Amino acid sequence: MMNSKDLEIGLQDFGICTLAEFQQTESDITSDTYYIIKIDEPIVIAVNREFYTLDSGQLLFVGPRKRIKFMNDAPTGGYVLSFTAAFYLRSKSDVKILNSILFYGIQNAIQIEGKMGNQAYFDTAIIERIKMARVQGPEILDLVAHHCVESILLEGHYRLSLQGILSKLCSSSEQIVFNSFNILVYKYYRESTSVSFYANKLKLTSRRLSELCAANSGKSAKAFISGIVVGEAIRLIRHSNLSISQISFEIGFSNVANFRSFIKKHTGKQPHLHRNERDQ
Repeated sequence: MMNSKDLEIGLQDFGICTLAEFQQTESDITSDTYYIIKIDEPIVIAVNREFYTLDSGQLLFVGPRKRIKFMNDAPTGGYVLSFTAAFYLRSKSDVKILNSILFYGIQNAIQIEGKMGNQAYFDTAIIERIKMARVQGPEILDLVAHHCVESILLEGHYRLSLQGILSKLCSSSEQIVFNSFNILVYKYYRESTSVSFYANKLKLTSRRLSELCAANSGKSAKAFISGIVVGEAIRLIRHSNLSISQISFEIGFSNVANFRSFIKKHTGKQPHLHRNERDQ
């Protein structure tokens, strides 16, 4: 198994570490980080108040703002991949996958087993690929890391469908409503960033939507919407050749100056500085 130094890749919003190393840390419940935990040995993990007994070859998917605690005292073999929505979301299909029950089901986390759980396959298909891409520069490394995460998430979706979990979890709950709100924002943010706009579509009051959003994300509904708009804007700035003016209209701004002020307000930097980060 690689040591932690072997796994230092230097990508923003994405990282890999050994499970033994991760066991020595405490998860940040205020963080918007997603975790994929790959297990090589039996272990018991608590996610918030739910306990998961994982066998060798299983994967655990943990969404943001969850407290992760290991019940085993001795270090366990495996890996932890961590990433943010800013790193992963690059297309509409990415939005659908990331905001699915894989991370936002009724349970705090979901465990699966499959080809990604095989140690030799995981080492070759994920760890070694990322390690090899590291020497080809940050742009190639970023693309390879994204593809590796996507491969794991697609495997997770396939296994969930195979087990019939999707049909069992199709029930109305606050989490499902929040997920619907999330998806609606990605669909309509160019048209409206008004809380009442989304509340009407969900047949809720604006106050109820704000309460539900705060309970599930720790943010107000308005801040949550703004966060998605900022994220999409930064994604286009870093991963497209559109001009700042073109991006402002693509995001839904009719005035470029307002767009620049919006990005500066929420990130502390002018839009062109985020494009410079892409080239570093």
